[in-house]
Amino acid sequence: MFASAPRTAALPAVFALVCIGLTASPSDAQNPPPAFTWRTDYNAARKEATERGLPLLIVVGSDNCFYCRKLEGSTLLDRRVTALLGGHFVPVKINATRQPALASALKVQGYPTTVLAAPDGKILGFLEGYEEAEPYAAAMYLTLAETLQKEGKEADALTCLERVQKLAPNSRYAEVAQGKATALRKANPATLTGSVKP
Repeated sequence: MFASAPRTAALPAVFALVCIGLTASPSDAQNPPPAFTWRTDYNAARKEATERGLPLLIVVGSDNCFYCRKLEGSTLLDRRVTALLGGHFVPVKINATRQPALASALKVQGYPTTVLAAPDGKILGFLEGYEEAEPYAAAMYLTLAETLQKEGKEADALTCLERVQKLAPNSRYAEVAQGKATALRKANPATLTGSVKP
């Protein structure tokens, strides 16, 4: 789907609402993001993702990794990211120093790396290195769009793709989203009309 370097169960209706309704600013204290818990057991997280029909967001870091701490201290605390993690992904943190075989199996080549995977565990993309919140959330929306499209929810997928273009308009993610949105509209011209312009 996308990468930052060269290289089934029905979803609840609330899942799609994040693509439509996430418009609050990061400082909006009256509307806090949903709570979530980082999982550390990869196998249990995979099982949960399959049962709940949610994509996986796997953050792989290591001991003594400056950019891992920076990602954890800024991007992963940003409201745009936490709002998506709360109820719309199964978030997993893996320490590659303690679990090198798992990091290798996930094809992680450097730290930090975020692996975005479908509910069935199929890897959809990698975010290698540190990312600011806007492009990070945009990559998450791309994953949501793909998951929603596979569930037959093309209109909700299109909304997520348009959100990518608004969030990070000059990014590689916006280019991918534009291409996918165009393909969706061509495949479903009668049901998918209109567009949110970046």
